[in-house]
Amino acid sequence: MNIRLFAAITLPEDVNDELELFASGLPGARWSPAERRHLTVRFIGEVDGLVYQDVVGALENVQVPRFELSLRGVGHFPPRGAPKTLWAGVDESADLRHLYRRVDRVLVEA
Repeated sequence: MNIRLFAAITLPEDVNDELELFASGLPGARWSPAERRHLTVRFIGEVDGLVYQDVVGALENVQVPRFELSLRGVGHFPPRGAPKTLWAGVDESADLRHLYRRVDRVLVEA
């Protein structure tokens, strides 16, 4: 059985608070609980159980200092029809690029 896998970080409380404000302006929208919201750092794809274990083991060792995130832009997908997923973008930063490079390097080595 394949598993859809991506590397992500949990959102800081202040970012979740901003999303809550945004959500309050969309009546009828069903939002994921704060603990399920995340920032996808890198989409990995469909993997089997053995690859999943290798990837998770490798990613557990990735640590970076805490850094700031600033929200920028929102959208939804699929792009046509009824939205199923709403997303919020973040401003690019040196810290975020550093995290992406660390994750990418670990995945190549796994």
